[in-house]
Amino acid sequence: RSDGKWFQWYKNGQKKSEGTVLNNQSNGKHTEWYENGHYKSVGFFKHDKKEGKWTDWTEDGQIKSTVYKDGICISGDCLK
Repeated sequence: RSDGKWFQWYKNGQKKSEGTVLNNQSNGKHTEWYENGHYKSVGFFKHDKKEGKWTDWTEDGQIKSTVYKDGICISGDCLK
């Protein structure tokens, strides 16, 4: 992976996801969208691990938040 901003697109031209790579690792804000253009997920990576608050949306718009520290879920909707 090259350093810098990256993007993925759906076949219909809608943006699917975007993020930033630094030193060959995901770092900074990461955003994903559903094919209809609504938000799917927003959060941050630090050294290739989820960090801090992540907000996810269901396709019908319901919000759930999860907090990560060093890539480990510490609160919210943590899967066991």
